[in-house]
Amino acid sequence: DELVARDGLTVLAEGLGLPEVLAGLIRARHASRVFARSFADGREAFQSLLGDGERDDVDDAATRSVTNCASGPVLIVGATDAQKRATRLHLAAIAPETPFPADVNADFTGANRKKMYASGPTVFITTRIAAVDLLTEDRLPPRAVAGVVVVNAHRVTDLSGEAFVIRLFRGGNRVGFVRALSDRPGELMRGFNALERAMKALMVRALNLYPRFHLAVKHDLDDHAPEVVELHQPLTKPIRAIQDAIVEIMEQCMCELKKSKHVDVSELSVEAGMFKSFDRTLSRQLDPVWHVVPRKLKQIVYDLRTLRNLAMYLLRYDAVTFLRYLETLRLAEGSQSMWLFTDGAHVVFEQAKRRVYVLQKPGGGGGGG
Repeated sequence: DELVARDGLTVLAEGLGLPEVLAGLIRARHASRVFARSFADGREAFQSLLGDGERDDVDDAATRSVTNCASGPVLIVGATDAQKRATRLHLAAIAPETPFPADVNADFTGANRKKMYASGPTVFITTRIAAVDLLTEDRLPPRAVAGVVVVNAHRVTDLSGEAFVIRLFRGGNRVGFVRALSDRPGELMRGFNALERAMKALMVRALNLYPRFHLAVKHDLDDHAPEVVELHQPLTKPIRAIQDAIVEIMEQCMCELKKSKHVDVSELSVEAGMFKSFDRTLSRQLDPVWHVVPRKLKQIVYDLRTLRNLAMYLLRYDAVTFLRYLETLRLAEGSQSMWLFTDGAHVVFEQAKRRVYVLQKPGGGGGGG
C-alpha cells in the first residue's frame, strides 16, 4: 500500500521477492486503468440523462484527475531478463486477467513504439530507448507518461541510464509517479552516502524499508514457514587436503599482515577471510594509506583475495576446471605472488593433479582391448 500510495524507494530484504512486488504493481496499474474507463463510461451515461444546462454544472476535475493518471504509459526500467520471467509467472498466478507488459527493445521501430505509447500501456523498456523516445517530443512527451518504475534501484547513480530517464521525465512532468524497488540493501550501504545519492538521482524523498523483522513481513513468513531439507555431501580426501592447505597459507598471510602498523588486527581472522566483507574491511583500513603501503603488504592483500576465491572454486568447479584454473594462476601471477612459494601451495597443486590424473604401473591395467 505504501508503494502504491506515494513516490519513494522501497528496499526489501534479500530474498523477499522483488518480482512478486513488481507483479503487484502491474496488477494495480491495470486495475486503475479499468476503473478509469468504467468511471468515464458511467459519467457519460449520467450526462446523457441531464439537460443541456445541467451538463455544464458537472465538475470535470474529477474525471480529468482519474483519467489522466491512468491514460499515459508506465515505463519499467532496470529489470533483468530473469526478473521479467519471474514477474510473468507471479502475475499469471495472482492476476491471470492482467496482460503482461510488452518488452520494448530494438526490434520495435519508432513508429511502432509511438503507436504503442498512444494506448497507454505498461511496458518494460531499456533506458537507452526510453531516453531517446522522451527526447523525441512527438513520440513520447514526458507530460504524457503516467509514471516510471525503476527496478534494481541500488544500481542507480548520477551517471546511470535510469537517472537520466528520471531527469527527462521530471523535466516535463511533475505529477507523474516514480516508484523504485531494490532487494539489495547491502549495496546501498557501500561507499559514502550511497542511499542518499540513489534517492537524489531518483528524485524521491520517501524511503520504505521492509526487513525480515518487519511485523507484516514476519507475520507472512511465520504463516508460510518453509520445509527445510538439508543435504550433506562428504568431501573427498584430496578436497579436504586442499582446503587444509589453503587455510594454512591464509594463516601465514594473516601473520604477515598483523605485523603491519597500517592494519587493525582485531578484525582479522581466517574465518573472516573466507567472506567478501573481509575485502571491504581491508580496503576501508588501507585505502587512506595505500600510497605508502609496502609492496609486500599489497601483495599479501591480493594473495588473500586469490586464496578466498580458490576456496570457493574448489567446491564449485569440477576437478579438471579447477586444475586448469590453478595452472592459469601460476602463469598469470608467476613470481609476483607470495603464496605460490609456500609448502601449502605444493600440496594444493599436487592434490589437484591427483583428482585428475591416475598413475598406473605398466601392465597393471588388466587385459588389453
